[in-house]
Amino acid sequence: RVAAEPTGAGRPWRRLALPLLLPMVATPLLLRVLPTHFLPVLVGDYLAVHFLAYGAMTALCLRLTQRDDGQASPGPDRGGPRPAVRHVAATLAVVVFGFVGYSLPLDAYFTSFVPGAGRRLLVAALLVGTLAYFLADEWLTRGPRAGRGAYLASKSAFVLSLALAVALDFERLFFLIIIVPVIVLYFGVYGLLSRWTYDATGHPQVAGVANALAFAWAIACVFPLVAA
Repeated sequence: RVAAEPTGAGRPWRRLALPLLLPMVATPLLLRVLPTHFLPVLVGDYLAVHFLAYGAMTALCLRLTQRDDGQASPGPDRGGPRPAVRHVAATLAVVVFGFVGYSLPLDAYFTSFVPGAGRRLLVAALLVGTLAYFLADEWLTRGPRAGRGAYLASKSAFVLSLALAVALDFERLFFLIIIVPVIVLYFGVYGLLSRWTYDATGHPQVAGVANALAFAWAIACVFPLVAA
């Protein structure tokens, strides 16, 4: 347990419009005019920047509309390890569970899912973008008084944002059409893990870090490499 009481933005539906809609529309419009070619992974560089810009805009919207958000106070320390130690331990536990439960079986029975030497740096580069998105999104959709279905709505908005990006630049981003179903599947699997993690720890950042690493790992390991 990380927080004595569940924490998070706790936004009801009437206060979710801006954080959901602005990043969904603005991110693909902004990236349409910005260069996104810097990684040797097919559309991986675009996804990294999309995650980063989307997360930054979500965090900005949270900041601009912050007023009496529903996060609870941490509450009194009830003994045991200090909160920071509990936070790190919980995050590591969820990361390990993800590797043992998903990554290693995928690598053993389905597809190569352990990065080789040429892909390890890609995980770190992609993690910058996925961390920005998942930390902001988890905080937005969790907490007391959070609108029912907000997590599903936020993930749907992200997928629609990718669809808009493809419509704006089909020739460059057509491969996203193929991998969007994979992203939807990952949102479902790791969304369930996120729900369990939040119920157990009371803090949205634990699942945020674990899910960010899972997505960065998957994109770096599975997406095709392209020539420089």
